[in-house]
Amino acid sequence: MAPRKTPLTPGQYYHIYNRGNNRQTIFFEPENYHYFLTRLRHYLIDPHHIDLIAYQKFWG
Repeated sequence: MAPRKTPLTPGQYYHIYNRGNNRQTIFFEPENYHYFLTRLRHYLIDPHHIDLIAYQKFWG
């Protein structure tokens, strides 16, 4: 993925999703998905990083 050209602005909503090209799977093993969740949790702990508005579970 190319780097974002414009910076994210505090106080705005952004739709972020994980999907491969042509809707292909990106998590092939449960461990990959759990790693993603661990990283997401890291940013949710500190309120200065992000606020999560909605989340849809993809694995198991």
